[in-house]
Amino acid sequence: MYPASITKVMTLLVVMDYVNNCDFNALEQTVTIQQHMVNPMIAADASRAGFMVGETPTVRDLIYGLILPSGADAAIALAEYVAGTEAAFVQLMNEKAIEIGLKYTHFENPVGLHSPENYSTAEDMAMLMNYAIQDSFCKEVLSTYQYTVPPSALNPEGLTLTSTMFGRMTGTEMPGVTVKGGKTGYTSEAGQCLASFAEINGKTYIMVLAGGLSRWKTIYETLSGYSVFCYGGEEYIPPA
Repeated sequence: MYPASITKVMTLLVVMDYVNNCDFNALEQTVTIQQHMVNPMIAADASRAGFMVGETPTVRDLIYGLILPSGADAAIALAEYVAGTEAAFVQLMNEKAIEIGLKYTHFENPVGLHSPENYSTAEDMAMLMNYAIQDSFCKEVLSTYQYTVPPSALNPEGLTLTSTMFGRMTGTEMPGVTVKGGKTGYTSEAGQCLASFAEINGKTYIMVLAGGLSRWKTIYETLSGYSVFCYGGEEYIPPA
């Protein structure tokens, strides 16, 4: 499968490796947004968090911008902050994939933009999500519905970042099932993708769907999958 923006879960992990290894509070360090982090993403029609050129969000702000609205601008800014260049960061991503034990995964960019060399499998992406939620901060970010970036001179009203997953579901639609978090993805080649995790009867389950024909169908199938296969309940029936 092409993982599309599920790729950003690996971007998050590599950033957190850097943050956790710093002897200072890296989450509160600021990064200057530059034109090359924004303009090519606009040209590629990639999803963006909305940071303005010249703005100086914190690493924490960028992480939420990376995951919640799936911001390509945040992905490039974080990659350059951590590794100096996007290429060096991608090398770290592929090294991390080997460390985790992903067998059929290779990354070409930190965004999830389509490339024949940015590929994975549903099983590998499930392993990636399972690894990510062992880190309390990663799990918190992946479980967040909204995050507000404080106002700045260039964004005087601040930014309200909303989860692309929780913008389509509450996670509690099905009896006995609570979808706790996840990451969406989409390119025309990958289709609609969703890696999520849920709590059911005290256990955590992970589901990865790819190649979906509509973003809503992917949501419905996630809710039905957890209900039918993990809880023994009914399929999800969308409201009329």
